[in-house]
Amino acid sequence: MSNRLDITNLDNSPRDTRFMLPDPWPEANGRECWNTDLCHQYEHYIERLNNRSVLFGKKRANYRRWLNNPSGPLEGETRKERQFDANTRIQAIRHFKLQDNQVYRKVETIKGHRFPACYTACTWDSYDIICRIHRKNVRVTELIVVKGGPKTSFTIGQFVTLAIPPKNRLSTEASRLPCRIVRSIRGAYALLCAHGLLRGLHQASTLKAVLDGVTFDIPESVPPQTKKLTLPQAVTLSNNRKSITAQQKAGAATTQARRDAQAARRELDTAAAMALQDSLDEQFAREVEAAVQKRGGDLMRPVRREGSGGGAAVTTPTPAVRNKRVRKVVEKWEPAVKAPKRHKK
Repeated sequence: MSNRLDITNLDNSPRDTRFMLPDPWPEANGRECWNTDLCHQYEHYIERLNNRSVLFGKKRANYRRWLNNPSGPLEGETRKERQFDANTRIQAIRHFKLQDNQVYRKVETIKGHRFPACYTACTWDSYDIICRIHRKNVRVTELIVVKGGPKTSFTIGQFVTLAIPPKNRLSTEASRLPCRIVRSIRGAYALLCAHGLLRGLHQASTLKAVLDGVTFDIPESVPPQTKKLTLPQAVTLSNNRKSITAQQKAGAATTQARRDAQAARRELDTAAAMALQDSLDEQFAREVEAAVQKRGGDLMRPVRREGSGGGAAVTTPTPAVRNKRVRKVVEKWEPAVKAPKRHKK
């Protein structure tokens, strides 16, 4: 059986094999990114920092021995050595397990975060694993770029149009902003528009080249003392309007004023309805009073109250007293006129 495990082949078993990824693709242009000197530096780094994530050969062999035979005898000639071997047994049984004769760390939950079981790398295979994983990631990234289409690049001084997000423009405005490229840094570009230099760098995916011969009155270089603008500010200046936030605030103020006017009209309508109802109630009370007088009664007869000194005082009834008498008359007998219909308030 081979001493190397190919994890991309599901039919292979890791028993009695070293956990190694398949041979990576060769470096581009004959470069050697992972040379021997770097490997020695990595081993020195592991030894100097006493990294617990990578096991040394002796510790890995001890873990495997205790996982295969947990009840075996302790090794060591002195008491200190036997105590160290006992601590190793506790550590191996508590945190590690064997899977196809390979040492794996158990599933753990640390500070609420669950860490799944994983292979425990050793000093002689961790460096190769890191190299192969990195090369594979680079290869996958290159495949993704090729699948997505050719990589677009622009030159300094070229005219382009920058995509404007929908939240930074109105629905009736242009969706792209004309700009000129003034600087390029690792595939990102600094842009100059007709109103100033845009802040930050912009990716090539948001840019689109303009046909040759088309100009937008944009200078070839950045003028001195030019202020940097954000993309929303540049869009606002190019469309000669206020910012979207200012327009939203103005719209909210207009809406609030309209609601206040509607509320004031409702209050006036309610007050007018109540005044009309009071006038109808007054007219109805007079008609009831006339009907009572025809039958020999008087709703405005004086009210006799006891004074504070023991004497009696005679006063003229108030409108509230008259209305109370009107309600009693209406409840007692049907008046000569019908009660007016009350308006809904």
